[in-house]
Amino acid sequence: MKLVAQNLRARLTPTRPFPVECGERILLEQGMHRFGKLWLLLALPGLLCVGCYMPLGLLSTWLNPAGRSSDPLWLTTLITGLLMLGYAAFLLWPWLLSGRYWLTTRRLIWRPNLGHAMQVPLDALQSAAIRAFAWTQTLQVRGEQTVRVRCAAGLAQLWGGLLLLQTPGVARALEEPPASEGTSAAAPAVPLALLPHAACTSAPGRSGLAVLTRDLVAFIPAELRDDSVEIVVEAVFSLLPYSAPRAIRPELPLETVLTRLAALPPERFALHVQHLAAHHDGVYWRNGSATRAETRLVGPAHALALRFTAGDVVLNVTVAPPQRSAVERLLAAWQRGEPLP
Repeated sequence: MKLVAQNLRARLTPTRPFPVECGERILLEQGMHRFGKLWLLLALPGLLCVGCYMPLGLLSTWLNPAGRSSDPLWLTTLITGLLMLGYAAFLLWPWLLSGRYWLTTRRLIWRPNLGHAMQVPLDALQSAAIRAFAWTQTLQVRGEQTVRVRCAAGLAQLWGGLLLLQTPGVARALEEPPASEGTSAAAPAVPLALLPHAACTSAPGRSGLAVLTRDLVAFIPAELRDDSVEIVVEAVFSLLPYSAPRAIRPELPLETVLTRLAALPPERFALHVQHLAAHHDGVYWRNGSATRAETRLVGPAHALALRFTAGDVVLNVTVAPPQRSAVERLLAAWQRGEPLP
């Protein structure tokens, strides 16, 4: 019983099953998704009732002489135990299928709640070896061994993180020390603003992240295109009267990656932003190669609308009120164009 309790405690605590190597950085870490947690919360009263029913049922059968004479006690115990185990498995299925994953700059680690921990080095990974299944909430990664991440939160960002780390130079840059000694890796050496509400004519229909500094502005699409069979199946089931699960598409964890890259020297940061924009069909402009225009949006939020133009390419950005002061300081070095209509 003590060993069972220790094993359960080890499964519930978010400890890594493999030690982190020197220089290795953790990019993403998630456990069971919110639906599974809500399911367990709603199923807890039923599980407690089942746990109390079995001993009370056996006790009533034992104390009732008619029950002891009609059916053997072992048969009643067996049937009650099987029913309890089946009902407990039904209530606990999100926890039984899920686990916890860690995505580092060198590997993917998956520790399921049932089974042994597995890891896939990113060097042995190919983008074509990753598949997502929306109906089972599973991300299948094939490398030296096949890892199936089930019922975990952030599968879209995990998929995007795996693809992002395959971009040449990104993983190595995330392991570089900060620009100045004694500073944290999360402390930005480059003053910047990450603006998630951005759209660009170079990538129509795709939302992304705008990166703004005193010297550059860039747009990187966050949602990647994926023409897999899963999306075709989603389009077919969208015609049905009931709601079908949406296909899982890779989403790049750009805010996490760019925040860590901002700790590098400014020229190194600009080089990596330019590389990411070119690799993922984005845009990258240095100060002087694009003209900016701005206007205040009407409404209680008092948001700020920005437009950067270079030739036929237009980048539209909406700045939320908490970021307005930082963005206005960065825009002081940019050439002002005509106000937006």
